[in-house]
Amino acid sequence: MFIQIDDKKYPCTWYAPTSETAVFTGIEGLTLPVTGTVWLYQDADEDGNAVLLAEQDCGGYSRQTYEDNILTLTNEPEAAAPTIDELRAAALGRIEGKCSAAIMAGVTVENKLFTLSELDQLSLSAALGQVNAGAATVMYAASGEALAAYTAAQIRAIHTAAYNWGLANRVYYALLKAWIARETDTAVLPTIDYGKALTSDLAATLTMELTAAGIDVAAFTATLTA
Repeated sequence: MFIQIDDKKYPCTWYAPTSETAVFTGIEGLTLPVTGTVWLYQDADEDGNAVLLAEQDCGGYSRQTYEDNILTLTNEPEAAAPTIDELRAAALGRIEGKCSAAIMAGVTVENKLFTLSELDQLSLSAALGQVNAGAATVMYAASGEALAAYTAAQIRAIHTAAYNWGLANRVYYALLKAWIARETDTAVLPTIDYGKALTSDLAATLTMELTAAGIDVAAFTATLTA
C-alpha cells in the first residue's frame, strides 16, 4: 500500500480509521502539517493500475502527530502536563518504603552480610543485651549462615554498623523529602528517586548530621547516593 498527499507518494503498511483517530503506519519522510486529503492506494494490480482503498480528509481532525513513521490524525485533546503538586506526589510515591527496604537489606561486617528485618533487629538487640550483661560470646548468624559463636566485640561491631546504617538512611530519606517539597523545576522532580545524589546544600546537611552522630560519612553517603 501507499498513500498520496498532494502529488507525493509514501509507502504505507497499515491504516486504521475511527471517528476520533486515523492512523497510518510505515510512512517515511513525511513533513507536518498534512493538509487536504490523504489517498490510500493498494499497489498496482496486474494491469499496472493502483486501486484506491480509502480517502481521508485531514480537515476532520484537530491534531496531527508523526513519530516512528506513524502518522496519527486525532480529535483527542493533548494530555495536560502534570501539575507541580502531581509531580511531587509522584516523587513521594517513588521513594515510599525504599528507606525501610534499604535498611532491612542489611550491612556487611567482616565480609559477612547481616540483614536487618524486624526479626533480625530484635535478635541483634537481644544479642547485644547478652553482651551488656557480661557474656563473652553469643550465638548469632550472618545472612544465610548457621548459628555460630560471636565474640562480644563482634556483636558490638555488628550492632554499631546496623545502627549507623539505619540512621544514615533515615537522615537521607528526610532530606530527600525536603528536596521534593521545595523543588519547583518540573524537569527535575521526575528524576528524584531513592539513591539519587542530593543537591549540594542538602548533601552538606547530610554530611554535617552524620558527622555529628559520629558516623563515617564517606562510607555511607557513597552507598546512599551512588
